[in-house]
Amino acid sequence: MTMRSQRWRARVTFMHPGNLDDEQLAALTQALPGYGILHDNGTDRMRAEMDVDAPSARLACDAAVRALRAAHAQVVGGPVTITGLRVLTAADHERELAYPPALDLVGTAEVAQMLGVSTQRAGELARTNPAFPAPVATLKMGPVWTRASIEAFDRGWERRSGRPPKTA
Repeated sequence: MTMRSQRWRARVTFMHPGNLDDEQLAALTQALPGYGILHDNGTDRMRAEMDVDAPSARLACDAAVRALRAAHAQVVGGPVTITGLRVLTAADHERELAYPPALDLVGTAEVAQMLGVSTQRAGELARTNPAFPAPVATLKMGPVWTRASIEAFDRGWERRSGRPPKTA
């Protein structure tokens, strides 16, 4: 008995240490199956989203990985390091777009309370500490972060009390 194929939306995250120019991004996007789109979030990670047809989630994963590897080899050359993969049925993907999951977001005041510092110090940490997480959005009221990202920062943050020593 053969399984009937269905449409899946796949998101493949991969490492790309160099910057791709606009022409390469366009060519890579066009080489992906279905509705291929690429996101560069300003880090060494990129995310490709595409539609694939397959009879199961496992085979949809395989098809998405093969498609990304082939497109990358064709446009950029060389192997690609995949760091993440997510597949949903097309129907579940549409449902998620219509009703996105709620995020537990915090602003600077909540960050200050969580870290036990003033709001000014929280803002300073956000601007100057390279380990501080990037905001998920910046609204008119300021940046917002996920609560989980701030909690993770807090676990690894080396606090120093008092003022730093004056330098001559």
